[in-house]
Amino acid sequence: MENKDVYELTNPQKSIWYTEQFYEGTTVNNICTSGTVYGEINENLLKQAIKNVVKQNDSFRIHITSENSITKQYISNYKDFDIDVKYINNESEIEEIEKEEALHKFNVIDSDLFKFKLAISKNNFACIILTVNHLIADSWGLGLVIQEILRNYNNLKNNEEISQETFSYVDYINAEKEYKSSKKFENDKIYWNDVFKTIPEQATIPSLNTNIKDLSYNAKRLSFKIDKDVIYRINNFCRENNISTFNFFMAIFSIYIGRVSNIDDFVIGTPILNRTNFKEKHTVGMFVNTVPVRVSNLNEGSFKTLTNNFATQMMGVLRHQKYSYNTILEDLREKNKNVPNLYNIIISYQITKAFNEKFGNYKTNWTFNNYCANDFNIHIYDINDTGDLIINYDYLVDKYSSEDVTDIHNRIINMINQVLENNDINSRDIEIVTPEEKNMILNVFNNTNVDYPKDKTIVDLFEEQVEKTPDNIAVVFENQKLTYRELNENANQLARHLIEQGVTPHTVIGLRLNKRLEMIIGIISIIKCGCSYLPINMQYPEDRVNFMLSDSNAKLLLGTKDSLIDMKLDLPKIDIDLSNADIYNYDDKNLNLKISPEDLIYIIYTSGSTGKPKGAMLCHRNVVRLFKNDKFLFDFDDNDAWVMFHSVAFDFSVWEMYGALLFGGKLVLISDDVAQDPELFLEVMRKEHVTVLNQTPTYFYKLLKVELEKEDNNLAVRYIIFGGEALKPNLIKGWYLKYPKTKLINMYGITETTVHVTFKELSESDLESPSSNIGVPIPTLHVIIVDKNLKLLRAWFSFLARYTRKKKSLWCMAAILLVIGIAAAQNADRHEIIRIGLYCANPDEMTEAVLTNLESLDDGLYRFYRSSSLDYMQEDINLRKAECGYEFPNDLESQMQAGEDGCISVYTSPSTVLTAVVNEAVYNAIFQEYAKTMLADFIASYDVVSLKKADELKALVDEHYEYEKENTPVFHVVYEDIPENFYDDQALFQIPVRGLAVLFIMLTALAGSSQYRHDAKKGRFLLRRPDEKWFVPFLYSYLPALFLSVFGLLALIIGSVAPVNVTLIAELALLIVFSALCSILCTLLGQIIKSSLAFDALIPVILLFCLLYSPVLMDLRDFIPGYKVLSWLAPTKWYFALHNFIL
Repeated sequence: MENKDVYELTNPQKSIWYTEQFYEGTTVNNICTSGTVYGEINENLLKQAIKNVVKQNDSFRIHITSENSITKQYISNYKDFDIDVKYINNESEIEEIEKEEALHKFNVIDSDLFKFKLAISKNNFACIILTVNHLIADSWGLGLVIQEILRNYNNLKNNEEISQETFSYVDYINAEKEYKSSKKFENDKIYWNDVFKTIPEQATIPSLNTNIKDLSYNAKRLSFKIDKDVIYRINNFCRENNISTFNFFMAIFSIYIGRVSNIDDFVIGTPILNRTNFKEKHTVGMFVNTVPVRVSNLNEGSFKTLTNNFATQMMGVLRHQKYSYNTILEDLREKNKNVPNLYNIIISYQITKAFNEKFGNYKTNWTFNNYCANDFNIHIYDINDTGDLIINYDYLVDKYSSEDVTDIHNRIINMINQVLENNDINSRDIEIVTPEEKNMILNVFNNTNVDYPKDKTIVDLFEEQVEKTPDNIAVVFENQKLTYRELNENANQLARHLIEQGVTPHTVIGLRLNKRLEMIIGIISIIKCGCSYLPINMQYPEDRVNFMLSDSNAKLLLGTKDSLIDMKLDLPKIDIDLSNADIYNYDDKNLNLKISPEDLIYIIYTSGSTGKPKGAMLCHRNVVRLFKNDKFLFDFDDNDAWVMFHSVAFDFSVWEMYGALLFGGKLVLISDDVAQDPELFLEVMRKEHVTVLNQTPTYFYKLLKVELEKEDNNLAVRYIIFGGEALKPNLIKGWYLKYPKTKLINMYGITETTVHVTFKELSESDLESPSSNIGVPIPTLHVIIVDKNLKLLRAWFSFLARYTRKKKSLWCMAAILLVIGIAAAQNADRHEIIRIGLYCANPDEMTEAVLTNLESLDDGLYRFYRSSSLDYMQEDINLRKAECGYEFPNDLESQMQAGEDGCISVYTSPSTVLTAVVNEAVYNAIFQEYAKTMLADFIASYDVVSLKKADELKALVDEHYEYEKENTPVFHVVYEDIPENFYDDQALFQIPVRGLAVLFIMLTALAGSSQYRHDAKKGRFLLRRPDEKWFVPFLYSYLPALFLSVFGLLALIIGSVAPVNVTLIAELALLIVFSALCSILCTLLGQIIKSSLAFDALIPVILLFCLLYSPVLMDLRDFIPGYKVLSWLAPTKWYFALHNFIL
């Protein structure tokens, strides 16, 4: 180390130093920029210019020193250095060099922290590539360096004096030292401590990658350029609502991050330039401070309110920006040493002018170093102030994929469009999923509609199974067992006994006993009576049991002596012990009572979210569709052995019991003593050759530990099905290694939906992750994940969309839309904007300014244009190319100055309703030019120096403005209607009515064809289906189209006040023929396009095409020749062609 003055690191440098220590030996803090210069290159002078800049800026000579864990810095003496040069042929070679240089590793202690490289071409260009460690400079400073190098280089080439004026980074070091002992520092500390009185949860964007082991800092960058149209609309929105573009994007991204994180109060980091005066803005060095912006109340009020809240908050942040983020953390950790990093996502917004034309022809570039200290960095910037907005997403490759980031960006653009389409939208109403994802979630992902025996009950299915496997073992408990025949007969006998005791269908019957054969008999007998059972756990206290019986309106309680005598219950009780001959002495044939699939089968009480038990009432249909649907996900059969491990009061038991008994399997009942001892339980599983095991993860972890200690692998388990709580797949990998043929199934569900809702068969890779993947909806059920505002979340099915999108269909649709878009663009100026003509023969200076002002106006409704003659302007109005026109006097300025009334002639069609609106615009343009002169005279004559504040001047100017507005001569406007022979009022009415009628005929034909497809899919028809396959779809299209034809004709008759004559009858005939033509076309399309969804999606495209390529809204005479030919593809054009030819 040189014998130099030593300085502390500044706060911005400290934040970089901490990152440097955490990612020691990496290039995470490298910044790489380049400037490419065009023209004849003098290599020696360019090198000299670089060295001059390094010598002039002391930040290049900052060296870091560290002794006894204390890190400081000093300014070393300038030493000459080598500049690597690489000679290249093409500019495309520069990118690879930049990538290499960005990964240059610096020795941080006592060495230079910068490196220059030149890439020079014989084709008259050179690229200056500069890589620095963030400790000595930020991006703003590197932009200054490139400009200073070019200034030096130009001075050297032109033999001009080289400016030595630069600012020292040491001045900033000293200024920060003064700041730390100032009153402002104390005020800033109070502000930030108040902001973080409480510590919010850290937000991040969830990852779909569930197999992350060691998260590295390796990152990639994806760049997206926002469409010009979207930028234009964003700027308008911000201007109208007086907010900044930064606050607009902060609000959009905050809503997204909050939704996907399910957090309402969190922090986003945002870099602040932290250069508060001229000197700092022209000093090379590290100044940037990343401030923590606390985000909350995202869903309260409108989006505009949210952006205004951000604006207010950012004002406070900017006032206190010098208080560094690391100092904030130090303050917080004095109170609680466990306070984590406050943010994991950074959003930056930069509008920088990195190009200065004074330095010649050159361009600049920044190269990403492929490292990221946060999960996600979002950079929104406009380099060189071009108006183009680019969003760069820097993301950790171990956590996110490029598809993830693309999906995120598409959702952000969709959110932006929702805001721009509805300025008053409430923040909570903004959807974060795209329309395509919404369709995937609602229709593709949840395409689980299947058939199941809707007319069957569990009684029917059980008795059918008894017929199939009467001698199979149905139930086993310890050394007792029952075959399917015996179980059915005992249940029939008990059911008859219950009926004899007065039980009627739809009665709720309580069931309280431990797992034993009588419990299964009791359940089957209850449902055979047409009643529902209420399972009661033996461990429930008496007050809960009484509540359940009372709340469910139970009329009877079944059990055995030991389960019925220990409670005082005011309810009839029946002992169903198998040794009770009085019960099992009835007829054992099936009862054949009429039971509906909609009848209740059981009521299971859950704990309830409020702590008060709540009964979930399920019917036969729920259990039937769970097991007996067309796409059942399991292959259970009569060779399976199930264990009923769980309490009958837990709905997992429903799956266990009916899963065995509806497929002919063996149900092994497990006593509570055995269930609590994994060793005993495993013995039963081996003895009974259990093939299907259902477990909650917590118990299975214990069971697995015991099983892995056993040397044999004699278990016969085919399925292990998990439910009841979140599973950590990595903790069960041991079972897979010992029994690789066992299928491990993770399922999720709630009592109210009949045990299970989703299904996921775990793969070997799934077993590496601790994350619980619950899979996809089971057949017959749909899953929709929403936030607390009931808005769709993308959750874990967005990856599904990537592999199921129909790319061919998308390309086809894109091609059609491209053709339509080109046509619309060709005619947008004539037909989408109302045109207003302007004419003046020899305008004076003021009139010329007014006309120029009007031509520049474009409010989206009307647009002014200059006509070359009065006749042409009148002709445009006649041909409906212009709505109206204004003829200005040649001497408007002199008339104004003389105080005389001007005379502006307005030429308008009789039907226009825009004249008053346009007059106001014309008046404002004239007054604006008039006011400029008057206000200039006023300001020149007023003693401005005597005013103490700018507000006083503004008040006086406003006052004078109002005075001039009231006293400006009012212009006399003369209305001169276009001669009547220019118009045919009846024709003007008939053209749009006829066009709309034709368009709606086309719409109804398409809609009818679509309806046929949907009806055919469901197997029901509005019309009786004859043998001819083509006839019904034709009628579906033709009948509604024909009906609309008559109404279209009536509209023409009424609107035109025309008599019913031969012409109108011919028109009706023509409409009927056109309806048939449309119906034939739609029927053919229906045969060609097999997918109903694709056909429905094509309908609006066809209608838009017909709208643009026909005389409905546009004058086809204005089309360029190629588009006139293309218009013949539109059926609506056919109608107008036939109409003109025949009528």
